Amino acid sequence: MSDDIAAFGKALREFAYVPGRKEVLCPYWQRTDYGTVRCNFLGREVIDDESGALQRIGAHFGVSDALDLFAIDNYLSDEIKVCDRNLETDEWGDTSVGS
Repeated sequence: MSDDIAAFGKALREFAYVPGRKEVLCPYWQRTDYGTVRCNFLGREVIDDESGALQRIGAHFGVSDALDLFAIDNYLSDEIKVCDRNLETDEWGDTSVGS
């Protein structure tokens, strides 16, 4: 498993934030090179919470204020499933996908 945090959410879909524990991203969550994150399930794209995102968005789209194009959503940018869909097996063994 790679430790390239810059690739996390792009080409890198697994990362160990805590040694010995691997995180696998939701297949719909994606980080862009220009400073946003998106949920391809919901079709939402928001400003990433990482440093420099506003400047990268402005440079990419040629705007002075990234807030004119994208909203801020700390839940989506923090990889929280804002769709409320759980694609993992819960601790009780229920493998159904539901909200």
